[in-house]
Amino acid sequence: MSDTPPQPVEVDGVRFEGDFRPQEREFLAAQFGACRFRLLGRSVLGAPLALLEWEGTPLRSSGPRPLAGSPRQAIYVLNAAAAGGPSGVAWSGMRLERVDGPGELATRFPGHFPDARLTQGWRDRLGRAARDVWPALMLVVASVWLLAVFWACRPLG
Repeated sequence: MSDTPPQPVEVDGVRFEGDFRPQEREFLAAQFGACRFRLLGRSVLGAPLALLEWEGTPLRSSGPRPLAGSPRQAIYVLNAAAAGGPSGVAWSGMRLERVDGPGELATRFPGHFPDARLTQGWRDRLGRAARDVWPALMLVVASVWLLAVFWACRPLG
């Protein structure tokens, strides 16, 4: 058996990285639009819990974006305990719960994810910061250019 990670799978514009089960992919693709999910781990206590990282895709519009908008990344715990609930859909009883950090994960799901790494590396943080600052930088450059043009074209005297 090889130790190579599974290849990413895309379902209805949702990209899955990791060993997701078919019902999990179906549930998440039905709940979210274009985004990426990465499986961070499964419960070591045998509970049907999966720790996921969600990342929204950047807007594909050509216009400016607000500098402070909705979050682009979040951590969730997928609880598949009640899968196959009363509606007859294979994933109808699944629940998705957001956790906002290692402390909350340890409090709400004690012992389930002891090796979970929820912090990003400095390269990831730097890359996200650059992507978030880019629209603002473009606006500043355009504003300075316009000011220079207006200043150069002003009437003398």
